[in-house]
Amino acid sequence: LEGKYTFVAPGTGWHAVEPGGADHAWYNPDLAGSIYMDSNCGPRYSESRTEDLATELIAGLRGVTTTKDEPRELAGREGVLRVHEGKLDGVPVRLGLAVVNRGACTYDVTFIAPPDRFDSGWDAYEKVLAGLDPG
Repeated sequence: LEGKYTFVAPGTGWHAVEPGGADHAWYNPDLAGSIYMDSNCGPRYSESRTEDLATELIAGLRGVTTTKDEPRELAGREGVLRVHEGKLDGVPVRLGLAVVNRGACTYDVTFIAPPDRFDSGWDAYEKVLAGLDPG
């Protein structure tokens, strides 16, 4: 099931890039920002709370401040949407993170950019969130 879902790409200015350990990734050079989509399936994910999984995904961020933490419907299920600020490898970043469980899988969509450019990429991130469809 991992990686088997449909989505909407972020649009103009965003270029598909090698996703590393994620399923999909896009980069916007004007924003120095990236959006990543990933899925993980199996008992560990279906039995975990989305809030706990979201916390695990920011393990590399230092000096974390959470500026948004709210329930968010994604793909027809209740998930969580968070925005964090902190430093990644010593560089200040703002990170949007949405996580939802559906069936035996967890889906997460992450947006990371410098704090002063983050808001300019938010609409593209919302577009990706709205287009997530695990089927």
